[in-house]
Amino acid sequence: MTERQQREMAQRIPQSKFVYIKNAHHAANLDKPVQVNHEIINLLTEIEA
Repeated sequence: MTERQQREMAQRIPQSKFVYIKNAHHAANLDKPVQVNHEIINLLTEIEA
């Protein structure tokens, strides 16, 4: 899936957000766990508000 397709998919999903994590590959949570966790916490905080 291209980055463009991913961005378009995120636009169609309520309360979602596309986040690009530089140098992360297919398993971003393994490649960049600190950044992924940070973005997940941010998203959940936004949804909770």
